[in-house]
Amino acid sequence: MKKKIGYVISYAEGHNNYGSSLQAYALLSKLLILGYDVEIIRYINQRTLLDQIVLLYKMVQCYETKHKFMILRKKLFLMLNRHYKNNECIRTSSVNLFKEEFLIPYFRVCNSYNELRKCSKRYDTVIVGSDQVWSPLSLYSKFTNLLFVDDQIPRISYASSFGVSKVPKIQIKETAFYLNRFNYISTRETSGKKIIESLTDKKAKVVADPTLLMRGSEWIDFIKNTKIDVSEPYIFCYLLGKNK
Repeated sequence: MKKKIGYVISYAEGHNNYGSSLQAYALLSKLLILGYDVEIIRYINQRTLLDQIVLLYKMVQCYETKHKFMILRKKLFLMLNRHYKNNECIRTSSVNLFKEEFLIPYFRVCNSYNELRKCSKRYDTVIVGSDQVWSPLSLYSKFTNLLFVDDQIPRISYASSFGVSKVPKIQIKETAFYLNRFNYISTRETSGKKIIESLTDKKAKVVADPTLLMRGSEWIDFIKNTKIDVSEPYIFCYLLGKNK
């Protein structure tokens, strides 16, 4: 009988990040190739208005004043930029089509935290990875840190990323608690390894990003129906922000 794996990814409705979508697909593909029965655990968190206010307050506490201002300024700019909004719609549509074909068929939906906890008992192991699944903002959902997983079920992280170089002071105790619950732990950055080993007695391993688990030939085969005609040699760069 195939071992059953519960797979936790960074996922939200309308979330249109190319990288996190490809990471989710790559690790899913490798787990299937290895012969496991895999379900992506989709948690739909039904928050009350009070829950949302408390969560917002906790999130505000996570960042320094300068960082808060930068985030707010960026959000306002994007909301008011018509050109950006038009392109954002195209991008979101493309990512949604990708998810519908390659990720959503593997979903196991949980509509409450109690349902989520019961669901964890279905699996031989629960794996989380990878893109900023342990960011400060993710702590309070008790989802990507696998706090919902039954104590008897092994918990594994693959190439999990914090998205920050250090954990906010107010989250150190809670972060150390959930990290100590993992049976096997790996991260994709040396900064993540330092965080883990400074807060726990565990040794973390730095591993390749999930997208690099697939060979170049596998990615070429995956996009075989897409062709871009370029007559000259080129380098394609995909950059975040405006760093020239």
